[in-house]
Amino acid sequence: RSWRNPNLLVWHGDLWLIDHGATMIWHHNWPGAQASAAKPYNASDHVLAPFGPDIAAAAAELAPLVTEELLTEVAADVPD
Repeated sequence: RSWRNPNLLVWHGDLWLIDHGATMIWHHNWPGAQASAAKPYNASDHVLAPFGPDIAAAAAELAPLVTEELLTEVAADVPD
């Protein structure tokens, strides 16, 4: 999320990431959804960019957890 609208909430001293659906900006323009899905995300303006996350290390650690079995299970939980 950009610094203009980060959708971060601090409650009782804890940081909560809220309104995840708003990150799918294509939902405001369904005809352009396909083009938006293929466009790489520019994270240079992200609200957490100053904290310098190691994206490559995170991807290496987390990517193996996203299995076909997991995606099938998650998709099955989506209501019709």
